[in-house]
Amino acid sequence: TDAATGKRIIFGLARMANIEPLVRTAQRLLLDGPPVRGMHWHLCCYHSRYPMLMRSALESALDRLLTRKGADADFLAQPGVRRLLARSPERDHVVIVMATSVAEVGRDHDYDWAVVEPSSMRSLIQLAGRVRRHRAGSPASPNIFLLDRNLRALTPAGRGNEPVPAYCRPGFESKSFMLETHDVTSLLTPDQLARLDAGARVAERNPLALRPCGDSLRAGNLADLEHAVLREVMLGSEVCRLPCVNVWWRDHATLSGEVQRTTRFRKQEPSDAYVWLPDEDGDSCTFSRLERGQEPTSQQGLCTPLNISIHENVSFLEERGYLSLLRWLAEEKELSLRECAFRFGRVDLPRRDADRGWFYHPQLGFFKRD
Repeated sequence: TDAATGKRIIFGLARMANIEPLVRTAQRLLLDGPPVRGMHWHLCCYHSRYPMLMRSALESALDRLLTRKGADADFLAQPGVRRLLARSPERDHVVIVMATSVAEVGRDHDYDWAVVEPSSMRSLIQLAGRVRRHRAGSPASPNIFLLDRNLRALTPAGRGNEPVPAYCRPGFESKSFMLETHDVTSLLTPDQLARLDAGARVAERNPLALRPCGDSLRAGNLADLEHAVLREVMLGSEVCRLPCVNVWWRDHATLSGEVQRTTRFRKQEPSDAYVWLPDEDGDSCTFSRLERGQEPTSQQGLCTPLNISIHENVSFLEERGYLSLLRWLAEEKELSLRECAFRFGRVDLPRRDADRGWFYHPQLGFFKRD
């Protein structure tokens, strides 16, 4: 609570596994607005598909707002917090950061609460480390809401009764290592649910909740699944369900490049670099792809700027647009607008989505067209 105005502010994280469902959910929140009177939402979409300078500006704003190492009075006195409270006369201000896994690792952020779409035990532990990260003491009531299933588990898939992995991309589940169920409350023990810390990933349970099923293994516990997958990758097995790293010291893998060819280290899907290139006057931009020689070719038809309706009691956390940030950065770096765009306006987008194209909104980023 801010003593000067009587207004209250709280910061929450809604973690989702994939970008497209995240943006669709954000659009719905923007349209519907808060369910009660006297409340204002400050919404932020945080994922990887933004031009570099846009993502950097967003992360800088989050770094400032989500540092809670001092007293509450000092935190409330920050210019960024004062601007949020001044946006609306409503008493309650809720900052909602909707993020993918980029919010889990390497971010020194402190949230008050989190709503989590599950994908793996490791992800849950990492995310729990961002809730009240800078503050001592325990909350008076639960402050992490763990959804019982992810969206993929709610989507009919496969043929007939054939099970289909749901906790994957991201996650450890595969056709070789399946879960018995996709209900998280059945996949975690009461102790694991009550205490989301690294203990579940450091120490294996004995025995692991595993059973063979044809050529695959079925796991009855989310943490046990991850232990089983890592054991297979590190130590191998007679069945060889997954490629094992012990091939490097057991056999003569270094005599050829075959292992590297078939099991690429940190394999990523093919992507292309795109950029919004400003015209000579700096009033508008052309969506272009950077070819191998870094020459831009216009791909305006692949990207559709999106106009959205926003509820009167909802606003974006960071409201600056691409061109305004580009002008500021170009002046700061003493570069032309075009040179600044080449260096800091790039975004990598998956090649597999190029036939369909993307929607774009400065505060929602790029997401594929339906």
